[in-house]
Amino acid sequence: VDPKNGEINYQTGLLLSVSEPDQSPPFLKNAQTFSPSRAVNSQTLIDLISKTTGQQNNSLRFVAIGQELATIHEWDVARLAFEKAVALDSSNPEAWALLAEASQQTGEEGGDSINQALQLDPDSELVNGLSGLYYRRQGNYEMALEYLLKAAQHNPATFVWELEIANTYAATGNLSSALESFQNATQIAPHDWQPWRALAEFCLTSNYELAELGVPAARKALELYENSPALMDLLGTALMTNGELDEALIYFQLADQIDPNQTPVLIHLGQLYLLKEDLTLAGEYLRLARENAKDERLRDLAARLLLENGLME
Repeated sequence: VDPKNGEINYQTGLLLSVSEPDQSPPFLKNAQTFSPSRAVNSQTLIDLISKTTGQQNNSLRFVAIGQELATIHEWDVARLAFEKAVALDSSNPEAWALLAEASQQTGEEGGDSINQALQLDPDSELVNGLSGLYYRRQGNYEMALEYLLKAAQHNPATFVWELEIANTYAATGNLSSALESFQNATQIAPHDWQPWRALAEFCLTSNYELAELGVPAARKALELYENSPALMDLLGTALMTNGELDEALIYFQLADQIDPNQTPVLIHLGQLYLLKEDLTLAGEYLRLARENAKDERLRDLAARLLLENGLME
């Protein structure tokens, strides 16, 4: 009906990647042509599928495809890939652990899959790490930390488990231990922007050591990943929260220039001008945020700020 629709081609390519992988590249290539925003994700999948051409009944192939789909947040399709992987090889503990994670990401419980993974290989780094995430979602922080610490000990050179340990401590309210783990992550990978961003976000959302550690961490993240609008917005928000309004404005405006009309940036600009008591500009940005919001929560926030400040039209 609509062969040049990029999104239809993309979704078809995703579904074929977990049912008939070798048939998916033509659709993913069409997605690149007709939907440029899908180009990067499509090419990554094409490359992965091309490397494993002909391995239709290989469990590891579907594990790899599922992991790539998870990386691009296509969790519903990733779950299908992991289901295929365990169907092809029910003795693969990591496939079971990944299936548990994908199940939870799509609203299912995942406990049976985690138990199966732990029975098959209780010493696997990935199995322990994903078991930690499972138990944290269950509210069992003690067991979550036990498994996450085991994963981190298995591979001390990776920062991902250290970040999850930090997030688990934060969930329990143990901010000092959380901060220590976030800092550990930055020491493990000092040249990677992701742990610095995580540290900055923690300090910001917890209002903990923001001036001393949060703002410098946001600066470091942006230094390592220049021209990222999201990191400019993060630094601007940290500066604004810390009362440094003029410098915050610079980063919000840069973010808006690079990626115009992103709702979080527009809301932050509106909030900043409210703090500066410039209601005219605050109203303009908050109305833009309300009009451009794709997320209902952000739309409601913009509307509430307009209402509370007498700026509704």
